[in-house]
Amino acid sequence: MSFSSSTTVKLFITCSPGVEPLLANEVKQIVNIEPEIAYAGVSLTVPSFEEIMKLNLYLRTASRVLMQLFDAPCRYPQDVYKAFRKRHWTGYFPHLESFMIDAPLVQHRGFTNSLYAAQIAKDGLCDSLKAILDQRPSVDTKNPQIRFVITIIDDLLEVFLDTSLDSLHKRGIRLKGHEAPIRETLAAALLLTVGMKEDDIICDPCCGSGTMLLEAALIQSNTPPGILRNRWGFLKHPKCDYKMWTRVQDEAKKAIRPLKNDSFIAIDNDRDSLDLLKEAVKKLKFEEAFTIKAQNFQEVEFSTPPTLFVTNPPYGVRLQESEDLRPLYRSLGEFMKLKGAHPSRGAIFTTYDMSKEIGLKATKRHVFKNGQLECRLLEYDLY
Repeated sequence: MSFSSSTTVKLFITCSPGVEPLLANEVKQIVNIEPEIAYAGVSLTVPSFEEIMKLNLYLRTASRVLMQLFDAPCRYPQDVYKAFRKRHWTGYFPHLESFMIDAPLVQHRGFTNSLYAAQIAKDGLCDSLKAILDQRPSVDTKNPQIRFVITIIDDLLEVFLDTSLDSLHKRGIRLKGHEAPIRETLAAALLLTVGMKEDDIICDPCCGSGTMLLEAALIQSNTPPGILRNRWGFLKHPKCDYKMWTRVQDEAKKAIRPLKNDSFIAIDNDRDSLDLLKEAVKKLKFEEAFTIKAQNFQEVEFSTPPTLFVTNPPYGVRLQESEDLRPLYRSLGEFMKLKGAHPSRGAIFTTYDMSKEIGLKATKRHVFKNGQLECRLLEYDLY
C-alpha cells in the first residue's frame, strides 16, 4: 500500500462504549477531519501516514487505531484463507517478525467462533510467506511485533493493521505489569467531560496510584499521552517514513506547556500506591507540579484550597463491601463541600448505588462503563 495525493486510507479507531463523541471531537481537533461515529469507535479516511502517526501520539480516549489493508468477499470460510494466501506479506516481515491475528467481530454463518477465523487467516499468511521465503514467522499472542485485526460481517472480510500495536491506554509511564483500577483512556474521557480551567488546582482525595491526576497533568501541559511509548504498529508498515515520525514527535514536544507548581494534590493513605505515583511523576518530570500526601483526606489541611476535585473512589462489587464503603462516600461529600475554594467544583466517578451516599446534589450526570460495570460520573457545583 502506498500513499499519494490521490490515495486515502480508511481507519477505524476503537474506544470504550459511550466514549465515541469525545473520541470524535479529539480526532477532529488533531487531523481536522470529521469522523463517522460507530459503536465503540469512529471511522474516517486520511490522506497520509502523518495523520496515522499524530492520531496514535495525541489521542487520549482511544484504544487502537486500525488501518484497513484490504477487504474481500467472504462467502465461505476458505475465502479468508485465499484472501491472505494470495497477498505478498514480505514487506511486513523483513526479519520474520512475530505476529498475531485478532478477530473481535465475526458475524458469518460459516464460523462458529472467531478463533477459527483468526486461525484460517494465520494459515494463509504463513503459507504465503513460506512460498516466498521458505520460512514461517512465529505467532505470539501476548507480545507480538505485528498485530492484524480482521472482521467478517455477512459476506465481507476486512483486514486491518493495528497501527497502535499495544493498547493506547498504555502510556509508557507505568511500571510493566501495573494495572490501575481505572484505565488511562477512561480517566481522560472523564476529565474531558468535566473540563479543566488553566488555573485550576486539582485534588484527588482517593488518588490510589494517581491515574486521574496524571491524565489531568498530561492534558493541562498539552503533553501527548503517547510521547513516552516506543512500540508502535505503524513502524512495521512497509511505507512508514521514519523521518516523518521524528518530525511529528519533535513538533509535539515543542508544544508542551510548563505546569504551575503545586497545581495537583494527590491524597491517599496507601503508601505503596503513592510510591507508584511518585515514580510516574518523576518519569514525566512533573515533580514541582505535584503535592503528594500520605494520609486520610479527612485529616488534610490546604494552604491553597482546590478549585476542582476529581476522584474515582473504591466501590465494592459485593454487597458487604458496598456497606463498608458508605461512610467513605459521606465523608467525601463533606470534604469537598468544606475544603474546596469558594466556588469550586467536584466530580466523582462511581457506581449508581454508591452515588446515593455522597449527600450532595449533582448538577450533571454522565453514564460510562468501567469494564463491565455501569458507572456514573457525577458533577457538583460547590459553594
